[in-house]
Amino acid sequence: MLGGCVTTGPSTQSESARMKSLRKEEKQKFLLDYTDPINIVEAVLYAARTGDIEVMTNLCDPLLMNDETTENICLIELENHVIQRFRNRFEKAVIVGDVSYEYNFARVNLRGIDDEDEMRTFTLVKRYGNWFLFSFQ
Repeated sequence: MLGGCVTTGPSTQSESARMKSLRKEEKQKFLLDYTDPINIVEAVLYAARTGDIEVMTNLCDPLLMNDETTENICLIELENHVIQRFRNRFEKAVIVGDVSYEYNFARVNLRGIDDEDEMRTFTLVKRYGNWFLFSFQ
């Protein structure tokens, strides 16, 4: 006869641990810094590694002058196969070297796109003091 007994056994402890874990994950959300071009590219890589694609929704040029590849990244569809293709393409990519600047453009080099060793480059454009994805080659 358990009646109205309340237990505080292992199930309560595991629930507590799970809640702490969820709170920890929430704290680890990516923090965008539009004043840093490396941070914008890191947001793309973060999204690929974690599946948190919401972080990419405002990364493109607000004047809509970006190329088709970066537009597809920023406007990624919420269909699983599209997200998975994006993740497979970028999840192993790493930033290589320093940012190069020319006028209101910054270039960030990557390796590991599509599991290849070939160097690829994100070009970002500075608009209103903030950096946005402009092109990908």
